[in-house]
Amino acid sequence: MDNGDSLQKVRSGEPLVIPAKTYNAMIDTIMWARQQQTAQSAHGGHAADRTLVVVRNDSGDAQVQSTVMGISGVVFPATGTTLTSFRNEPVFTIDTPALPDHLGKFVILAEPINDGELGMAYACGTCAVRINITNSTHTCADVSDGNPYLASGSTGAVSILYKQAATGLTWCVIRFGGSGSVETVRYGRASAYSGGATISLDPCDIAGTDNGLPNVTAYVKADKSSYTMPNSTSIAAGSVVPYMLGADGLAYMLGTPITVLASFGINDATRTISYTVRAAWVLTAGTESAAIAYTGDLCS
Repeated sequence: MDNGDSLQKVRSGEPLVIPAKTYNAMIDTIMWARQQQTAQSAHGGHAADRTLVVVRNDSGDAQVQSTVMGISGVVFPATGTTLTSFRNEPVFTIDTPALPDHLGKFVILAEPINDGELGMAYACGTCAVRINITNSTHTCADVSDGNPYLASGSTGAVSILYKQAATGLTWCVIRFGGSGSVETVRYGRASAYSGGATISLDPCDIAGTDNGLPNVTAYVKADKSSYTMPNSTSIAAGSVVPYMLGADGLAYMLGTPITVLASFGINDATRTISYTVRAAWVLTAGTESAAIAYTGDLCS
């Protein structure tokens, strides 16, 4: 019985009638498998080459070779009847790159792939791709929001091994991983901040040079709680602030806010002490001392 699905099994003794739609799907699958075998043979017959992964184009448009695509999920989830497929050969779904969702989570197409079809893509190793290089000193790159190419930076998910031009949109050779993992320390120029749970950062390199990525909202404390800087102190606009992406994909300023004594003065005539403090985020751990008695002239 035809229930609208052309892919149906036949019972023993029934006549074998293959609809054109089913036959064509079989031929497409066989041709795709042969193409992969041919490509593997051309690269030395490495059938288990893990630099390439199988992907399904869910972007809504046909995509050309060397296009950067964000990983949006898997075709076969690790549950029930699809667990074996998931373990044997994960098939990723891919879509147009978006920030921050696809930072460090993308592939580069090894071949053209029509919308809704399967193909091969690089997820590790070395390959060619276009990168928009905004600073000639940048050595890494990551996804560019909504674009089919990467954006350069002082940090990123790939390392740039070769670039055809010093700056601008140019062809490059990249290597996944290495010094450009998503756990790398990043930097951003701060908007003026005196209190609150988050701070706005404009991504840059360690010297403060803008890297072209969109602004990031970073939490100032690891527990995401609010903080008020003491004694009218603040983080000045334009200050270069280090931050990292957490396991949840959100940005966090590095360090813990503390207040330290910067200077003090004693007026014996009026028996007063004046002092200044500095509020800072530091990578440190320790405890505060007990009270220390002052034994100078003020107490005599």
